[in-house]
Amino acid sequence: MAIKYIFAEDAVLAIPNAKTANPQKIGESLEKIRVNAGGELTPIDVVNAARDPKNALHAYFEWDDSVAAESFRLSQARGVIRLVRVADDASESGTARAFISISGEGGKSYRSLSDVKSNANLRDAVLKAAERDLGAFEARYKELSDVLPDIAAAKEKIRNRRRKASIENRPSV
Repeated sequence: MAIKYIFAEDAVLAIPNAKTANPQKIGESLEKIRVNAGGELTPIDVVNAARDPKNALHAYFEWDDSVAAESFRLSQARGVIRLVRVADDASESGTARAFISISGEGGKSYRSLSDVKSNANLRDAVLKAAERDLGAFEARYKELSDVLPDIAAAKEKIRNRRRKASIENRPSV
């Protein structure tokens, strides 16, 4: 029986030609690369195979080096931002991320930890993202039934914290 490949329901395809991306062709191409590499699928093998303009994956990569270089630098900038920590006695490890990723109307940006701690809307955005991330983690590891109750408990704790915060931040009448 042939495998049917599909994209995840909530997938945001950040690749060239995403609108015409065919999950079956992509999945089959990736499987062929994996088999040819002895069972392991690595990004370098995927890129090397995709270099061939006849390969089904070729259209989903940026081959203009100036565009790809800028994209890579943006990825590096995100990595640099994520590396920076601040001393935080409230954290179990004694440190916390200095800048927190926030999704807003203008896209993603980073805000300082102190901004997030002092602004109810920013805190809610972070908690909403945490809840979404836990849901994605839960879906990704649903086969590991022994950890699912812990994930569900963490999601519920975040939901309760968001509810409590929204009640506390309502204007008094």
